[in-house]
Amino acid sequence: ICFSMSDFHPESWNPSWSIRTILVGLTSFMNSDEITTGGVSAPAAVRAAFAQTSLKFCVEKDPLAKELFGSELDELMKERATLGDSWPPTRKAVVEVKPTVSPKCTPTTRRLASAKKRQATQAKEQEQPPPD
Repeated sequence: ICFSMSDFHPESWNPSWSIRTILVGLTSFMNSDEITTGGVSAPAAVRAAFAQTSLKFCVEKDPLAKELFGSELDELMKERATLGDSWPPTRKAVVEVKPTVSPKCTPTTRRLASAKKRQATQAKEQEQPPPD
């Protein structure tokens, strides 16, 4: 798939991208009609049909996907088997994950604390008279 965040355009990689911004970009890509590598110019019904058959395709015809995501694909296939003709599947509730590290203790705050300690040490050294 041709994204500015993929190997197709490494010169436009931006390290400030997060999972959220990458997923927003992916969603935008899948909902656009641009003609680009990996793009699909088709009505919504055709896109929905592709989405509905893509899992089966991955399981049956994509050995790399099966190797990397085998157990997840199998679990999704079991879930989809219960859907019948109902499409799209119901979205699962998002579970909020709380950070395990205190927001006060980040690499930036640690660097700032170290810099302040160095400055305080240097200031004390400058205040002391030189030894005789």
